[in-house]
Amino acid sequence: MKIKRLITQNLSIVLLFILLFWAVMLLFRIAFFFWIDLSSVPAVETVRAFYVGVRFDGRIAALISVPLMLFLFLPYLGRCFHKTRRFLLWFYALAAFLLVTIYIGDAGYYEYLSVRLNYHAFELLEDVDEAVGMVWASYPVLPMLIAALLFTAAVTFAIKKIFDRWNAGYRANKKAKFISGFVCFWLVAILIYGQYWFVWMPLRWSEVYLFTKNQEAFSLALNPLQNTFDTRPRRTSAKAYDLEAAKDAFALVAGYLRIDGGKELDFARSLPPVKKGDRPNIVLIVGETLSTSQTSFFSDELNTTPFLKSLAAESLYFPNFYSNARTTAKAMFTILTGIPDDEQRFDSASRNIDAIDQRVILDQLDGYRKVYMLGGNAGWANIRGIFAGNVSDLVVLEDGYWKSERLDTWGITDLDMFIEGNDYLKKLDQPFIAFIQTASNHRPFSIPRGREGFDYSVKPSKETLDRFGMAEEGEFTGMRFFDFAIGEFLRLAKKESYFENTIFIITGDHGANHGFSEHSIKLFMYHVPLVIYSPKYFPRGRVITAAAGHTDLFPTIASLIGQGYTNYALGRDIFDERFGDERFVAVMRLHNTPLLISKSRMIESGRKMAFEKNETDVRGWRPAQWGAEDEKLNDLALGIQEASRYLLYNNKKERR
Repeated sequence: MKIKRLITQNLSIVLLFILLFWAVMLLFRIAFFFWIDLSSVPAVETVRAFYVGVRFDGRIAALISVPLMLFLFLPYLGRCFHKTRRFLLWFYALAAFLLVTIYIGDAGYYEYLSVRLNYHAFELLEDVDEAVGMVWASYPVLPMLIAALLFTAAVTFAIKKIFDRWNAGYRANKKAKFISGFVCFWLVAILIYGQYWFVWMPLRWSEVYLFTKNQEAFSLALNPLQNTFDTRPRRTSAKAYDLEAAKDAFALVAGYLRIDGGKELDFARSLPPVKKGDRPNIVLIVGETLSTSQTSFFSDELNTTPFLKSLAAESLYFPNFYSNARTTAKAMFTILTGIPDDEQRFDSASRNIDAIDQRVILDQLDGYRKVYMLGGNAGWANIRGIFAGNVSDLVVLEDGYWKSERLDTWGITDLDMFIEGNDYLKKLDQPFIAFIQTASNHRPFSIPRGREGFDYSVKPSKETLDRFGMAEEGEFTGMRFFDFAIGEFLRLAKKESYFENTIFIITGDHGANHGFSEHSIKLFMYHVPLVIYSPKYFPRGRVITAAAGHTDLFPTIASLIGQGYTNYALGRDIFDERFGDERFVAVMRLHNTPLLISKSRMIESGRKMAFEKNETDVRGWRPAQWGAEDEKLNDLALGIQEASRYLLYNNKKERR
């Protein structure tokens, strides 16, 4: 059968329709390209940004075509197209008018605020009279409306011409119908997915950060319809932050951070460099669901992480370390920015385009090669945007770089990533900071077979799984495999020249979903180990009981390498002696008041409940009497929460 015969009239109508709307959006993109100032953007970045934008346009065109595709290809509707096309013509005329109106609004919004149209523009319509008055006074509304109607008429005329290609007397054989329907479905699916080659994650705005940090290039890559969808809050009733509450809390939080003087709501404080003989490398490993309650630290009976426990004996070990927020995406944001991710409107701050731009300590650590490693695709939860968008010259090693075979949706195994990561690090000719995020200890808990040295015969009893909060054997084996992978990585690293001058920092992103708890707080969801290992810099093992959290990691890293920096966020150097015993971790809980935890006491703000460490049982805490000191801690916990919410939106870098 010839190719021409396989392109049935229904398929040709859908293809022409998609090309029409794609061309309309391409026309607007070209106009935007010539309108904005791209003189500071390298040509290659401009071309790549334009290409990303064209793919967004293709997605929108494909989505618009879905009703037409259904009316043409569904058995009954396809035979009645002569009856339904008038309705479809009016429907798409309205769609074309709305599309043109959105692009006109996008131009006005960008001219006013230098950002593409987004969901916040529609929030301004809460006061309709004021919004209409402002638009009427600021823009030539009538000429714009006439232009929109004329453009809509032209597009509608083109749509009618495409619909007129349908002929009720046309007949195609079953094979041609099936193949054309199959081709149409997959073409539309690929355009909606937005990736025109084999990539595990669909097209997302964070992909722009693969090649540029320039805001104009970023704007060129966006589509106003897609951007409006991406910036819509998941929980519209939640408030981003309370400015007055943040102001009220500033003095208390500033005192906790040792900020002297300064402007209101200015959390910046500069820390001087510390003289050191050399510049150590840093390897920060964040293990997926490395929950203390499911490791060998928790119980000798639970032998899931024997290597990590033995490593801690010759390292600095922090038994009172916690994630400041739950979920991996929130943990990554918190670690990098030093701001507890208490984003209320989105599932994580990384998914909020307004919270992506942040001033981070890692970006200030000059003279270091900065590397982020992930076995899968960094497009998940737009994590790539957080890292590449805020750290200059960051090298992202992700899906597409690795040579090892992909195991599941999370990419290659932790072991393979460590092996290839070691090969990368040993070739570097300058000091480096490597942020390595693992993912194997996550459902579906895929464990590769035939890895020499890993004992596959160890099987936990159901009683053990139940007692330690493990829902399935995969959790047990996944934790063991992570421990094995860490051991293999350090075994390989010890053979390389970079090892002696490297500080290895190992922690978890968050705790387990289930576990043992003596109360309703479920602290196991946040409790993770912290191990700092370096035979050169810390030759003797030591247990440090001070409480600390994810926000403290990069201030501590900066002090370890001896470099000065400005801290704009809420983390503190773990080794800073100024804070003495006044060390707490603020844990943010979604739609709930925060916890504040020290090495021996914990308070749950809101309900005003206090707990003290049960020294005779590592598993839990016991209720304690609420006192005057707890009132102060309660105010501090709520103050840190308000400061966190404020900083999510007000810690942006200066525009270049």
